[in-house]
Amino acid sequence: MTPLLLNIGNTHVEAGLPGQTPMLFSTADFSLDKLPPRPSGQPVAAACVVPRFLPDLRAAGCFLVGPDTAAGLLDFSQVDASTLGADRIANAAALLADGSRLPAICLDAGTAVTLEIVDERKRFLGGAILPGRGLMRKSLHAGTGQLPEISFSSRIPDFPAANTENSIRLGTDGLLLDGVRALLTRAREMFPGKKVRLVAAGGDGPFFHSHIPELEEAPADFTLNGILRVYESCQREERG
Repeated sequence: MTPLLLNIGNTHVEAGLPGQTPMLFSTADFSLDKLPPRPSGQPVAAACVVPRFLPDLRAAGCFLVGPDTAAGLLDFSQVDASTLGADRIANAAALLADGSRLPAICLDAGTAVTLEIVDERKRFLGGAILPGRGLMRKSLHAGTGQLPEISFSSRIPDFPAANTENSIRLGTDGLLLDGVRALLTRAREMFPGKKVRLVAAGGDGPFFHSHIPELEEAPADFTLNGILRVYESCQREERG
């Protein structure tokens, strides 16, 4: 039976069936009983980076993405797999979709911005983790007396910025973009002479895609598709 797929992140929870547009829930308000009714016996496969949900997921018999369950798809010999987030493993698995080109890099932009690098031998080579645009804004607002928490915009203001809001936007969004560009450059330098696939996923992926054209915009179910690939790999192994 086709599994219900869950991607439990720090801000949002994505839930859906393969090939369908995911439903979105607020992580702060989410619980398993808020999922829509599903057929008796339908499995649930999940990637979860919020530890408080893990006991309920395990008690419900959910399949969990991790380095152990993804070992049939990816080689983790180059990293400390015990520290990897399930969402990053799912992203790496999604890069292995049928017909996809390797080496490949996933930029997943959400609460945090992560980079996942997979080489042509299907080895997960690690990556990087940065604060997302929202976290940077909240940090400035929470740590100062007057700076406001500003809204998102796809535009980067001209330098020098002429007011406080644009100064924050230039400093946070501009800094993050330049940092991501530098990381992508370093990652591509790991594969001299090879064409590297670059994918932008996550809720803030379109922002990076709009400013870094070589990034391919991932479909909305990108990470869910990675969860499905890990689940299906384990099912094949169990069937022998």
